[in-house]
Amino acid sequence: MILIALGITDTGQVIFLDWQVSESENCSSWLSLFRALISRGMKTPEVIVSDDTSSIEKAIHFAFGEGVKHQLCLWHVSQDMKRHLRNRQYWNIRHFMRDFWQVFDTLSKEELERRAIQFIKFWQEKEADAIKVFLSKKKKLIIYFDYDIKWRHRLRTTNLAEGFFKHLKTFIRRYPGWVDEAQIDITLGLYLLGMNAYRHNKNNLENPVSIKNVNFNRLY
Repeated sequence: MILIALGITDTGQVIFLDWQVSESENCSSWLSLFRALISRGMKTPEVIVSDDTSSIEKAIHFAFGEGVKHQLCLWHVSQDMKRHLRNRQYWNIRHFMRDFWQVFDTLSKEELERRAIQFIKFWQEKEADAIKVFLSKKKKLIIYFDYDIKWRHRLRTTNLAEGFFKHLKTFIRRYPGWVDEAQIDITLGLYLLGMNAYRHNKNNLENPVSIKNVNFNRLY
C-alpha cells in the first residue's frame, strides 16, 4: 500500500509532498508519513482532508495536536451512508444519494444548514441508520465553508489523491509485480519525476528537461 500526502499552494498549484510505503493503512503508517513531513520543515497544516478512518484521525492528533481542522471527504462519507441504507433497491439508493449531494450544492452555509434539516427530516424514519452516520459526521463535512469559494472544490473531497492514483495505476500496468519495497519507492519516484518533467516541458517547449538529468537522491 502507498500512502500519499498532497498540498496546495496559495496559487492553486497541487504539490506532491511525500509518500509512505506500508503494509496497511494504520495509525503508525500515517504518523510516520506526517513525522517525515515535519522533519523536512513542514509547519502544522491548517486543514487536512481525508477519508473517514480512525487511523488517520489518531495520527493527525498525535502529530499535530488538536489545532488542525479535519475535513472529511464528502464522497467517502456518502459511500459509508450508502452501506447503511436499509432499502437496497436501486431507486431508493439513487434518491438518497441525490438528496445528500443537493445538501452541499450551494455557496451559502446558511442554505446548506436549511437543506440539511430538510434532508434529515425526510429520511429520518426511512433510513435512520444512514442519517445517524450523517449526523455524527456533519461538523467535519462542512469545514470547507470556512474558506474562500475558490478553494472549496479542493477541500471537500479527496479527488486530488484519487486522480493521482488513477494516473499512477495506468503507469504501473507495465510492471508485472513488485520485487521489494525499494522497487516500489524507485518506481513511484520515477513516475513523479516524469510527471514533473511533463509539466515543465508542456509550458517550456524551448527549454525542455529530461528525467535523465534529475536528482534521484530523494529515493535513497
